[in-house]
Amino acid sequence: MPKKLLKCPNCFNYAINYIGKSKLCEKCGIKLVYPHPPRFSMQANPKYLSYIRKLKESSNNNI
Repeated sequence: MPKKLLKCPNCFNYAINYIGKSKLCEKCGIKLVYPHPPRFSMQANPKYLSYIRKLKESSNNNI
């Protein structure tokens, strides 16, 4: 099965270039990150929580 492509929020192009678990938009080069939330589990993974925290902090710093 083909992997689902992410749509870029900037230019709405579909990102195909993989870099680790994130993808790069082909047109504008924006890094698209999509965290996978824990499924079937009420307890979140501490690595996932710290990852989300880092994402929030980095997005706050960019504004």
